[in-house]
Amino acid sequence: MRKSFSVPVKLYSMLLPELAMSLIVILITWHSLGVNSTELIKALRMKEFALESLALVITQGDSTKSMMLDPDDATSGKRKIAAYDANVALLHDIAGATESAGMRETVLKLALIDENELQPVDTLLLEALLDGHPALARRLYSEKYEPSRSRYEDLVRQLCSQADAQAATAARMLQEKNRSSLQTICEALAVGTILLAAILILVTRSVQKQLQAEIDARRKTMEEVAAARDQALEASRVKSTFLANMSHEIRTPMNGVLGLTEMVLDTDLHKDQRESLEMALQCGHGLLGLLNNILDLSKIEAGKLSHETITFDLMAEAKVSAALFGPQATRQGVELRLQAGGGFPERIQGDAGKIRQVMNNLVGNAVKFTSEGQVTLSVELDPADSRGQTALIAVTDTGIGISDMVQARLFEPFTQGDSSTTREYGGTGLGLAICKKLVETMGGRIGLKSEPGKGSSFWFTIPFQIPRSPVILEASAPRRTLKHRPQILVAEDNHVNQRVIRGLLKNLDCDSEVVDSGLGALAAHKRSQFDLVLMDCQMPEMDGYSATAQIREREDRLKLRRTPIVALTAHALVGDRERCLNSGMDDFLTKPISREQISTMLATWLAGDKI
Repeated sequence: MRKSFSVPVKLYSMLLPELAMSLIVILITWHSLGVNSTELIKALRMKEFALESLALVITQGDSTKSMMLDPDDATSGKRKIAAYDANVALLHDIAGATESAGMRETVLKLALIDENELQPVDTLLLEALLDGHPALARRLYSEKYEPSRSRYEDLVRQLCSQADAQAATAARMLQEKNRSSLQTICEALAVGTILLAAILILVTRSVQKQLQAEIDARRKTMEEVAAARDQALEASRVKSTFLANMSHEIRTPMNGVLGLTEMVLDTDLHKDQRESLEMALQCGHGLLGLLNNILDLSKIEAGKLSHETITFDLMAEAKVSAALFGPQATRQGVELRLQAGGGFPERIQGDAGKIRQVMNNLVGNAVKFTSEGQVTLSVELDPADSRGQTALIAVTDTGIGISDMVQARLFEPFTQGDSSTTREYGGTGLGLAICKKLVETMGGRIGLKSEPGKGSSFWFTIPFQIPRSPVILEASAPRRTLKHRPQILVAEDNHVNQRVIRGLLKNLDCDSEVVDSGLGALAAHKRSQFDLVLMDCQMPEMDGYSATAQIREREDRLKLRRTPIVALTAHALVGDRERCLNSGMDDFLTKPISREQISTMLATWLAGDKI
């Protein structure tokens, strides 16, 4: 048996040349397929590079448009810079990856356009925006930047075509080489054995399958990336639309609740009635604060949280915060104290709304988690700032305290002490995360000291400026000093809000005419002269934007006096104010509105002093 399965030496000597030849053919074939496969993959990679460059140019253009809408948008600027840097690196990669003179020439043209046209024009455009010349920026964008980008995109498409042609040539060469290799293999194996021929054919087919699998995988990856990008853009659009609609639908009835409550408070009331209504008004403002928190979280996630600087009394804001939570603390048997450090300036400049929001959150948490003892809100100058222009605000309680493990993650979204805290005290776990972002936005720091069972002390610092002189803002429409009762046109489709606005204007000695659509506003403007128009943005038949545009067109055509138009809207997301001003409106008020806001607005546009 052993002998019958042995191979004679002569057979070995006959097969060795054939085996060597077959091995040589296999090696040559494998090398040829690898070379041609590499050329094909290079061509496909060149097309990927070209498409990526096109995407970066589109990103630059989108960032330029975003910066034209909001010059202070740091995120758009960073995204643009990153896109330029990535594009320069990408052009170097393309030049290094190709051996085609035509493709290198196209890449050189792209680099010249990017360096000598797009970047200089973009720099001039940004300078125009920062210098307050949006019209110049738009002209630069349309006359110089857009044509250069269009030529850039045409060259990228040309580069794609060259890459396609190179890929087709490589594929054709691969096919020709495969046929030649197979023919050589067949001729060599015809002298040898059928087994060797089968092995060589299998090897060749395996290489082809691997190549096709790699090509298919790359194509599938590109399709998945494109689909993921489209899904992300659609998800962002849906989220923005949902937030805008929810903000509008909640703020509209909130305007009625708060406005009617303020109107009733202006009437003769018993002490108990007044206290009850004042508490209802505080609750309404608390609900409004919750809505603002949700919108703030959305703005934070989008990197579009706005910042304002006004002159205000920080101690007065602290007193309001303490008074807001005083009744709750009293009901729990907790003493709520306010401490003021010496030498603190009476008036400072900063973002009063955000500071008030952080104080209210910290005081509210302290009262909620303290069942006995006291809560202290203190305001003083930060001793670490030798200039004396940093406020140190601390909220100290004798509540349940917080463990070191929880402290490490307490400022992350949706984080609370533990599950039992969630059940006993409630809450979303968003407040401290928002506080941290707000404080950091204002250039400050936030932290805490706590020990379980002994209480906690949350603190934050806020840099501020000392006001030197009042700032007078210039309006797009001339201010007018009236010798008669102001005549106000109100365009508002919600009946509750109509009553609120009419009542507020009446209390401010103003006559008003109310219409419920943009068409009604146009008809009233044609029929009578008004000193000011309060324009809701979302109305049936014709919205406020279209009505404002037609009013401005009529004033320009007939050489009429420009009537101040103030947006009165429940839209409060990033970009809503700019949309109102771009449509021709002069000012912007967000619902719910108060008597103080209406009075200040009327003073700004009509008389110069509060009505």
